[in-house]
Amino acid sequence: MPSPSFEGQSDQRHQGTVASFDTQRRNGTVVRDNGQSHAFGAEALDGQLRLLRPGQRVHWLPDAHGGIVYLTLITLPLDSQQ
Repeated sequence: MPSPSFEGQSDQRHQGTVASFDTQRRNGTVVRDNGQSHAFGAEALDGQLRLLRPGQRVHWLPDAHGGIVYLTLITLPLDSQQ
């Protein structure tokens, strides 16, 4: 599996809880611990995860505009350098 590309990302990492996940489209929403909701697309999963369930804890890397670049389970590293 290729390493994700994080060009243009913010250095700040976020964590929260899966609120919804569409298994067909592979997109969904997460809710940060402060209550903010963020949508993510299939590209944020980078072929790593096939299924997310509501309530799972995740962490992600945001881009410069607050979009989710890469998302994974809280128990997995965010990138290949960890």
